[in-house]
Parts: sequence; structure tokens; C-alpha cells
Amino acid sequence: MCSSDLLITNPSSVFRKTMVGLFIGLLLGFVLSLVVETLDTSIGTIDDLEQYLDIPVMGVIPDVGSEELISEIQQASTVQEEKVDPETADLYSKLISHFAPSSILSESYRAMRTNIQFLLLEKKYKTITITSASVGEGKTSVAINLAITFAQLGKKVLLLEGDLRKPRLHKVFGLEKEPGLTDIIIGNNQWKETVRTVIDMMLGTLQFEQLFQTPGLDNLSIVTCGNIPPNPSEFLNAKGIEELLEDMKSYFDLVIIDVPPVLPVTDAVILGSKTDAVLLVYRAGKIARSGLKRAKNILENVKSNVIGIVLLGLKPDVNPEYFKFGYKSYTDESGEAAVSGFISSLGKFFSELESCLSKENIR
Repeated sequence: MCSSDLLITNPSSVFRKTMVGLFIGLLLGFVLSLVVETLDTSIGTIDDLEQYLDIPVMGVIPDVGSEELISEIQQASTVQEEKVDPETADLYSKLISHFAPSSILSESYRAMRTNIQFLLLEKKYKTITITSASVGEGKTSVAINLAITFAQLGKKVLLLEGDLRKPRLHKVFGLEKEPGLTDIIIGNNQWKETVRTVIDMMLGTLQFEQLFQTPGLDNLSIVTCGNIPPNPSEFLNAKGIEELLEDMKSYFDLVIIDVPPVLPVTDAVILGSKTDAVLLVYRAGKIARSGLKRAKNILENVKSNVIGIVLLGLKPDVNPEYFKFGYKSYTDESGEAAVSGFISSLGKFFSELESCLSKENIR
């Protein structure tokens, strides 16, 4: 009797328990998402980046897989190896604007060049330092491709290897690192004696047909780092650096300097204060936003002119195949054949129309 009375007077409420469980689940989910958002201090969108740093985004370089990148290079260039080792793939990726000018990355670099070009013309800047907050963000790739895209416009560009810590620029072009910048600073060589051109690149790892498959490299000159000194920051702070840069500006349309990251060493701060402009490079999610802000503040504290930032590694909001279709539709052979066929048919139509009109006039 007692048990039946309990069942009748205290029935279990399934609805009530379900609502309580749902509420607790939603509350835990909200707390978890709040914790994750708090721990994630990186910046991944263009609007966040511009708002947080108060500088414009000069370029957005998407994240492209290595296999897709090599495939595009093989289709667009003389690179025909079936299997490409990681070191060679890294080399090709840093020269993407030359090897695959119709690729997604090349179009992105050209868009970045256009934004920077208008600013340089407006302000009459001719020397630009390219750096990042931390290591491994892609500053050297940006410096190389920016130089190549400007050279493809017919501009006389000098690419200066100012990274005296871990120089990589000379390796990309297959050049010896000395004589270079350090030899100029200590007075062993005049800067014009150390300038390397496409002729010097031909003697390196790049093949002749690879160098001339896309025009523009003949407008690009390079000054390598030279012998690595034990005290790079003191070398870059030498009195003759300003005079050297002024002399280079009188000979070239643009001088692009690749320097080490800002936070680990002071080299970028020293050179950034001696050039017309500084361009920051940031790979999405690489470092916390506080570190990026700190790098910008350090540069501005020495009166460096930070003109903008380049965002790398951002995944496109739409399907990558859309970009491929958009770019290749203007450049692939099938598209060109279709246009040629249409023009040919149109020409025949007008020829026949003219013939008919002539016959009618004769009659």
C-alpha cells in the first residue's frame, strides 16, 4: 500500500528532468566555449587585425597545401619532376610568383603589390623593411615575391639580405653569401661590386629555362648578407648604413630589405628606423595578439613607419576550386581556344554578310 501510494502521489517527471539536463548541458557548453575563446589569443580575421593594430592589411596570402602548390608549378613551368623533395618544394614555394604566375598565391602577391605600390607612389617611399613578430611567419617569402612582382612591372628592384642571423634569401636564388652586406659595411667592397643579377643566378641551382620562363628577373638585383658577424646588431647600427641606403635609392626604384623578427632580436628595430617604411608579416594563429601588438609598439617607439601588415595562412571562405576556376578561366588553353574560335566564327559571319550585301548592291 505504501509503495503504490508513493507511485500515485510522487510521479516522476520526465519533462522536468529533460529540461534540467538540457539547461546544464547548455551551461557547460557556454562555459567551455568561453574558456576556449579566452585561451585563444591569436588573430585570424582581417577585421580583427586592422582594428587591433590600427594599421591596414596590405595583403592576404591564402594557405595552399604543398602538393597542390607543386602541382600548379609543374603545370605552369619547366619543373617536370614527378617527386619533389621538401627542400626543393620550399624553394619553389618561395619563388611562386616566378614559377607559377597564374596561381592563387601569385595573384595574392600581386594584389599585395598593388596596395603597396599606390602607397609608395603617394608617399614617395623607396626603401621598405619586411619583418615579423616571431620566427617562421613567412617574411622571407613575402620579401622575395614582393620584389619579383615589382620587377615584373619593369621596376628596378634591389633585394637586400639584412638577416645576419639565419640568412636564407641567398639560398633561394642559389647565390654565394659573400661578398655581401657585411663586407660593404666594413669597407672591403663597394656595394655595386656585390650586386648579383640574373646572370649570377644562372650559375646557381636554378636552370636557364627556369629563370627565363617568366619575364621580370632581369630587373631584380640582390645583395646577399656576406660573412656572418658575431655581433649583427652592431653591424646594422653602423654610421654608414644611412648613406648606403640613400645611394641605393638613387640607383633603384625600390629597395626591399629582409630582416630578422622583431621580438627575438633588435636588428629589425635598427633597420626599420633607417628606412622609409616597415611592413609586418603575420601568420594567422602563429603567436598571441599581445606579441603582435608588442612588436608593432617596439617599431613605433623608434619612429619606424609601419605602413601595414600582411596576413598569411588564412584559409579562404569559399571553396579553393572557385579561385582556381576564376583565375584559370582567363589563362588556360581551353579558354584561349574558345575565345579564338568565337572570334574566328564572328569574322566569317561578317565576311559572309559583307559578301551578301555586295551582291545585293550589284543587283
